[in-house]
Amino acid sequence: MAAGSAIRPARDGTASLYTDLIQKGAGNRTAAQFAEAIENVGGSLSAGAGTESIGVNASFMSRDVDLMLELVADVLQRPRLDAAEFEKARTLAVQSIVAAKDSDPRALMSSYGDAWLFRGHPYGRSVGGSEASLAAITLDDITRYYAGQVGGDRLIITVVGDFDTAMLLQQLERAFGTWRKAGAPLPTVPPPARATGRPVLLVDKPGATQTYFWLGNVGASRTDAARTAQSVVNTVFGGRFTSMLNTELRIKSGLTYGANASFSRPSQPGSFRIASYTETGKTTQAIDMALDVLARLHKDGLDADQLRSSQSYMLGQFPPSIETNGQIAARLADMLFMASGRTT
Repeated sequence: MAAGSAIRPARDGTASLYTDLIQKGAGNRTAAQFAEAIENVGGSLSAGAGTESIGVNASFMSRDVDLMLELVADVLQRPRLDAAEFEKARTLAVQSIVAAKDSDPRALMSSYGDAWLFRGHPYGRSVGGSEASLAAITLDDITRYYAGQVGGDRLIITVVGDFDTAMLLQQLERAFGTWRKAGAPLPTVPPPARATGRPVLLVDKPGATQTYFWLGNVGASRTDAARTAQSVVNTVFGGRFTSMLNTELRIKSGLTYGANASFSRPSQPGSFRIASYTETGKTTQAIDMALDVLARLHKDGLDADQLRSSQSYMLGQFPPSIETNGQIAARLADMLFMASGRTT
C-alpha cells in the first residue's frame, strides 16, 4: 500500500509507529486476544513501513484462510489504536534507537547516510524516526495518518496458496470491497538531485575504537532499465564475500571484517552506498582504499570471467528468494506496486 515514511507532513517515524500499533489489537480483539488468535492456529501476522509503502504479511494454514482474512481485514480497516499500546510502542521504538547508538551503529548507518544524502527530499526521512521525532508523535498524529493515507483505493492484495480462486475472490470482495478511500491525496515524490563534490557528515561518538563509514550518491530507481546490469556489476564490486571491495579491505589488508556496496531502489532513484568500518586510526586508509577500488572498477570494468562468475552467483541466489509462498506474494506485490506508479 502506498503510504510510507515519505508522506508529509507526518513526523519521521509515524508510519513505522502506525504499523507497530495496528498489530496490538484490532476489531473486537485486544492486543492479547489478537496475538492468541494467531498463535492458536500456528499462524503469523506482521506489519511494517518502508519509505513509500506500508505492508501487512500473514501466513496461515489453508484450513485457516477465513481467520486470516478476518484478522487482516481488522488490522487494515478496524485497528483499535489503543492509547496504552501506543505509549508502549513509542517507548520501545525510542529504546531501540538508544540501544543501537550504544552498541553497534551499523543499524543506523543507512539512516544517517540517507538523511545526509537526501536532505530536503522525502527520501531523507527516517522510516523509524529519531528519539526527538518519536517523542513528538501523538496518538492523534497516528489517527490522522491512518485516516489520510490508508484506504482501499491504495490496496494491493496478493495471496499465494492452496485455495479455490473463485471462492477466495468472493471472500476478498466481502472483506475489502466496501473499504473507504484514503482521505488525502498521495504525495508525489520528485526525482532527487545527485550530490556534487564530497560533502561530509561527521557523527562524534566519544570513546569509540572503530569508525563506521558510509559513502553514497544517488543511484537508480526500481524500474531502471539497467537494473539487472547494475546488479551484475555490483555483485563483483561489493555484493558478495569475494567481491572486489571485501577482498581489498578485509582479505588482503585486514582493515575490516566486512565491506559491501548496495543499491536502494524506490520509485525514484535511491542511494548507491559503500559501507564498512575500521579501527579509528586507519579510517583515512580504509576510505581511500574503498574509493580506489571503485575508481578501478570504473577504469577497467569487468572481464569475461568476472561477468560469468557474477551471473552464475545471481542465478544461484535467485531460487531461494522465491521458495516460500510469502516470498512469492511479496515479490508479486512489489511488482504490482511499482507498475502502478504508486497510485493504488
